[in-house]
Amino acid sequence: MFGIIVSASILLFASELSDPDANMMGGANQSSIEYRLHDGDVYRYRPSYEKMDLPGYVVASYPDGDDLYFITIQEGFLSAAVLSPRGNYLFRTGIPSVNNGRVKLAVNYGVFYFSVTDPERGGVLYRYSPEKDQIQSIDNVNDFSIISGNLLIMKDGFINYNGHEIPLMLKNAYIRDIIDERIIVIGDGVETEICDTSAARSIYQYKGDIVYDQGDDFNILLEFADLGMVRGGGHEEEKIVYYNITVNGYDIGRTETGPGTLTKQIQAKVSPGRENIINAERWELDKNRGRYVRVNNINQPEELRVFIPLNRVVKLSFRYDGSGHGISQNVFIRSEGDFHPPR
Repeated sequence: MFGIIVSASILLFASELSDPDANMMGGANQSSIEYRLHDGDVYRYRPSYEKMDLPGYVVASYPDGDDLYFITIQEGFLSAAVLSPRGNYLFRTGIPSVNNGRVKLAVNYGVFYFSVTDPERGGVLYRYSPEKDQIQSIDNVNDFSIISGNLLIMKDGFINYNGHEIPLMLKNAYIRDIIDERIIVIGDGVETEICDTSAARSIYQYKGDIVYDQGDDFNILLEFADLGMVRGGGHEEEKIVYYNITVNGYDIGRTETGPGTLTKQIQAKVSPGRENIINAERWELDKNRGRYVRVNNINQPEELRVFIPLNRVVKLSFRYDGSGHGISQNVFIRSEGDFHPPR
């Protein structure tokens, strides 16, 4: 999963430590010492107040018992360090710092896990093992955490945890909270999605005081409409059309028939918690032949592979412009307009 990128150099700072790895064991142990990070400096608040004399500008910290692990910037590069009553060490990683970047740190049995998020290029997750003096990395990581000793990685569209991939509906999201070491609360600043890592499923989603349709009657809604099309300097004559739909190779029916600009809808109940293959075929009335004909493949909607989550309805909107279909996807809100079944 991780790719090896660089070796780090280890430096002693402050006091001597005979065996650094022996002092890097544990994970969020209870401590009699309380540290806080503020504007690049670390302050000890308990048992007594003191500003700690640490190298560089500290951008992330992680307390573990009486030890404090942290990431600091020195001369434009990131260093990983540990402050301990038994001694202190600093590890020069050779990783450049990022302007306006966000750094997050977690430590598991002495191994540093830290992400560096560039506002323009996305996030990179690094794993540094002092014992092996080795740094590894994973690109395109939105967020991460350590749960019960296992690494959870969140990328755009899914969570990877304990050998399972959990598809997500939210994009560009981050971890807001973790409950009972299994429930992951994810947010994008507007919407919230709830995942259960033990069940390896996304189980709910909400936005403000909006309640999404639960999908009791149907869990996928397809909507079709033609845009106002102009060809040859004038408006093209409006087509009379319908769409025929198959899901996973099974015919689920067709929309109502009518003018292309008239919005047409069809619903279905498909297997939730998995990816479904959806095909929509456009048929137009050929007035010369007096019957409906299937349009050329180049003008047909593309085949879609759509993950249908639990307790939600996925709405797919197809917009035809005369040469092809634009397709958008979102979670259906009943207040958007009640579904009107075909006549």
